[in-house]
Amino acid sequence: MATSQELILELRAQGFSNAEIGRRLGRDSSLIGQIAKGAKPGANLQQALTELVSGGEVKTPPFRRTSSDGTLAKVRATKGHESVVPPAPRGQRIRTVTKSTAQPKTLPKKRPTGQRNLLSHQANRLPNGRELHRVTVPKTDRARNRSAGSKVIADVVARAAAAGRRISGTVWAEVQRKDGTRDRIPVQIGGHGGYSAQSIHDSIQHNPDAAFEWVDGQIQGRYPEFEGGFTVVAFDLDVW
Repeated sequence: MATSQELILELRAQGFSNAEIGRRLGRDSSLIGQIAKGAKPGANLQQALTELVSGGEVKTPPFRRTSSDGTLAKVRATKGHESVVPPAPRGQRIRTVTKSTAQPKTLPKKRPTGQRNLLSHQANRLPNGRELHRVTVPKTDRARNRSAGSKVIADVVARAAAAGRRISGTVWAEVQRKDGTRDRIPVQIGGHGGYSAQSIHDSIQHNPDAAFEWVDGQIQGRYPEFEGGFTVVAFDLDVW
């Protein structure tokens, strides 16, 4: 089997750019360039590159690198943005945890017919002043409880801002894949340092639905899975 470097050079000879190869594989174009130069082996991309060369389509998305505890490792973001944890490709088994709480592998199951317009908010206030909030909302923008969910988040942010706190956590975004199936992907926001609650509050205080707009702006365009659109369905907020 050809090496990843040889496969990338073959694709470039076919007219592919590093950016296009990276987009097909879900990797940054700079990594593709480093492999092409021989600076990195790119062994984990070999199968996907072979499929792209031979059939023009990646059928086996390359697995993401994991850290020592089994969770997905962060990847470097563009200049001016924090490092992020990418979504795992289908088939890769990982540990799903956050620094604030054990994260369930899936969100609550689909609501029975007639009860879909539900909002839930679970708050856990710890003795040291730390607060953990899980907020789930309906998927449709027409549901009034989705707007109410935005207000719940805005209230949490406002209290945190008044206390001079910081916020980080996980956003759950639902995407529809090419085969028609739906998947809920956890996206960590805030990193280790978190966001200033005051800066979030300043961005959303004048619009009751702005919490979703703000979150969309944090995760939009980060991953190939989100290119076809996504819907935020839940938040795990860590206030500290």
